[in-house]
Amino acid sequence: MQEQKRNKKLTISLLVSGRKETTERCLDSLSKLCTELDSELILVDTGCDDDLRQKLSGYTDHIIPFTWCDDFAAARNVGLKEAQGEWFLFLDDDEWFEDVTPVLDFFTSEESAEYDQAVYKVRNYSNYEGTSYSDDWVSRIIRLEEDTHFTGRIHEYLTPSRGKCKKLDAFVHHFGYVYTDEEKKDQHFERNVIPLKLMIREDPGFMKWRIQLIQEYRSWEKPDEMRQVAQEALEYCKDEDQFYINQCRGVFYSAIILAAMMRKEYGEAAAKAARYLSDRRNSWDCKCNLCRYAVQSVINAKNYQLAIRFCAKYFEYYNEAVKNDSRSEQEQIIAESMIFVNQAVKQEVYYEMLLCWAGSYAKNRTAGSSQGVFPKERQQEICEYTDQLIADRSYFLCLPEQIWEAGKAGLVNLEEKLLDVEFIRWKVVVSDLAEKEPAAVERFYRYLQEIQSRDDIRYDYFNMHYAVILILLEGIDENYEAINRRFYLFQEYVLKFYRRVYLDSAFQDDMEMLPSKCRAAVWLEKLYECREDDWEQKLSYLRKCAKENTGLGKTIKSFATLIGQEQERRLKAAEEASDELRQLAKQVKQKVEVMLANGMRTEALQVVRQLRGMIPEDKELEQLEIQIQSAG
Repeated sequence: MQEQKRNKKLTISLLVSGRKETTERCLDSLSKLCTELDSELILVDTGCDDDLRQKLSGYTDHIIPFTWCDDFAAARNVGLKEAQGEWFLFLDDDEWFEDVTPVLDFFTSEESAEYDQAVYKVRNYSNYEGTSYSDDWVSRIIRLEEDTHFTGRIHEYLTPSRGKCKKLDAFVHHFGYVYTDEEKKDQHFERNVIPLKLMIREDPGFMKWRIQLIQEYRSWEKPDEMRQVAQEALEYCKDEDQFYINQCRGVFYSAIILAAMMRKEYGEAAAKAARYLSDRRNSWDCKCNLCRYAVQSVINAKNYQLAIRFCAKYFEYYNEAVKNDSRSEQEQIIAESMIFVNQAVKQEVYYEMLLCWAGSYAKNRTAGSSQGVFPKERQQEICEYTDQLIADRSYFLCLPEQIWEAGKAGLVNLEEKLLDVEFIRWKVVVSDLAEKEPAAVERFYRYLQEIQSRDDIRYDYFNMHYAVILILLEGIDENYEAINRRFYLFQEYVLKFYRRVYLDSAFQDDMEMLPSKCRAAVWLEKLYECREDDWEQKLSYLRKCAKENTGLGKTIKSFATLIGQEQERRLKAAEEASDELRQLAKQVKQKVEVMLANGMRTEALQVVRQLRGMIPEDKELEQLEIQIQSAG
């Protein structure tokens, strides 16, 4: 493109082909941009009648006639050539913006200086009522450079595309894929397919045209033709291993799977997905897409458990996609498209799949990886489902792991929901779990520790039972430090709970009002208040603890044995240390004598004093110090 002076912020350009019913609506939707922004509007007339041309002149005087030659890029480049804007925006005359405010805000703020291109959504409707549609991000806004130009006879696009891209919260309505009859539909797609096939013959290595042809056949509902194009493309690039080709290969794999789904061959579609997933060249987002189609296939085949497994696999790949690709917001859109099962799946399976997503998101968020914002409506569904599980399950703590992960990551205020459960229900459930499923109590203890942010008697009651289970564990290769920690935790948790329940006076004298478990904890508390080396007193308190709670007898006996062993170990270590010090003292004394003989009295005195600090009971050192001082 020829370099020219840029004296406008934005050039808006569109091809006008004679669609009277939509052209004025399109231009009216741009009025806010044209009046409130330093912009220009360029219309390329590719086939308007006199009546429409006269109406166009009411919007702009910059109208360029163009003789149609079955080349959209050529027509677009005519308008682009005369653009005086720093930025360029293009659209079709059968599209209109719902609201251009996000676009206007972008260009009137300093934010636009940080970007070189922007995208917005095209909402493609499949019925005239506007109730069925799909949204696609399109690259239609770019900062103009000297070499900016359109390419492609059809599905034209701007190139080169450089720099940082902004997502604008704006969309255009497009009813171009809604047809009044099959004949018009066929005419539309035949018009698009012919130039695409020609461009593929001219440049078989340019995968974009093959992808566009697949999309045309998909919209035309031609699964066999779509599969054939994809298979030919895969054969063409079968030996390639480079980023762009690998991305395209994922589209071709997806096309073959989708073609099988369109023919209602769901088992074949799922088998293809599983096979294609093994290709090591697949990108992470390609794997995500393959899993997505696999999930949809097995759902249609009513194999819901396999759907959940594919769903879990999806989020495993999704985690890697987020970790290895800065396009986290784009990946978030892929993730949201995963939850498409509102009508097709049993409600309980839907929630299992939703929890796969929440658990994956929560783990990434807890690990510090950014992956966009979890949709509020999905988050609300998880909160409501959590409420339902807590209300309905007799063991309300037995929640899916993903909900615990979501609670830890802040997706669900799980602590508030659990602490809303009345204490009597906690008491019954925790006591029953402690008796029947002690391993579950250990697991829930870890979960509760991760979400706990405040003090509450429910936690204290649970922790007390956890401590009892912990102290009764058998078959563990114990040492003094390990079992000592277990007993310390026992007395801490037991006393914390019961001191909430009983007055301080109950802990005095014979403590007969206290449960035996609590009295045992009191003696253990006294044990831990003893001097570290007061072994006899510790054993005395441990014996009192055993008398209070015979259920702990076996574990207490093990602890007593370990205390005795620890006492012997430390005494032995102390004796060995004393022997070493005595030997050291002997060597130092000999050295001091040498120092004194050489007139180094001050240095010798300093050495003797340091050694006395280590062995204060050594009388010889005391006499030696006196001797040295007297000699001075």
